[in-house]
Amino acid sequence: MTSLDTGAKAAGEHVISWDGTDSQGIQMQDGSYFAEVVAADENGNPVEAETLFSGRAVEINFRNNTAYIMIGNREITLDDIRKISS
Repeated sequence: MTSLDTGAKAAGEHVISWDGTDSQGIQMQDGSYFAEVVAADENGNPVEAETLFSGRAVEINFRNNTAYIMIGNREITLDDIRKISS
């Protein structure tokens, strides 16, 4: 497990990158990982934060009149997409 302290940030969207290493700097194996954002206001009170991810669509499947987009090994719907770019 590792954690990243990005320091104080203003409200809004921010890009956080992970170099793929654990807390001792050891390169982690390829695989699926998850991220959790813990945010607080200037008084240390917790505030809600939304986690987004990006990736390349590798497949689109249709079931029950719904499009499911595969991004890596994660399946999402069009409602989950915020931006499409090349």
